[in-house]
Amino acid sequence: MNFKFLSVLVAVLLAAQGTNAGLTEAQKKTLLKSVLQMKKINWDDNLAAEAQKYANKCRGMVHAGVGGENLAGHTSKVSPDYLFNLWMKEKNDFLKYGNPNKFSSVNANGKAIGHYTQIVWAENTKVGCGFASCSNYKSYLVCRYGKGNIIGKPVYKKTSKRSIEYEEEVEVEEKEVKMLPISYDRCGSGIGKCAPGLCCSRYGWCGSTEQHCDTGCQSEFGECH
Repeated sequence: MNFKFLSVLVAVLLAAQGTNAGLTEAQKKTLLKSVLQMKKINWDDNLAAEAQKYANKCRGMVHAGVGGENLAGHTSKVSPDYLFNLWMKEKNDFLKYGNPNKFSSVNANGKAIGHYTQIVWAENTKVGCGFASCSNYKSYLVCRYGKGNIIGKPVYKKTSKRSIEYEEEVEVEEKEVKMLPISYDRCGSGIGKCAPGLCCSRYGWCGSTEQHCDTGCQSEFGECH
């Protein structure tokens, strides 16, 4: 699978809040989005199993030291996509202080950028994530990557025609999402976004029940629990 979005590789939507968070095929699709010159990105079951195993150990912000890895945690119960967005918030600092053509550190001008650079690493082709509830972090997310954050190597290059085409496509897609009408019944691409407080179910209906807000919930068109 290959999804053309400029600034997001992963929008994490795990259904369960327990220690073993299985993913449906639909949820895996939301986890796989490409950036600029990125190669085809695939969900990797082995990386996911390793990430889940490490998440279950509840080691907190201590990296396993086994390769590309992002960690995030919260003392309250929050959604995995909330934790993922903590990594994505590094984007502005990376664009301001980092160098996409040559990676040198997980920090730039005193700002953390390493989670974001790992997410958008152009040469990476694999990702797998795990989610757990721990005593120190009620919500704990671990994502493993095939490669990334290699000193001296490019994060990505912005010079190709393909990059420009991706940027134009994303601008159109983002504008279309923002312009969708607020809905209290049907939701989804080209239909509408659910009103505040409502979830968009996997079948495209707005509501606040477990069936609407849990497995398969579409976070881009409503809330998800």
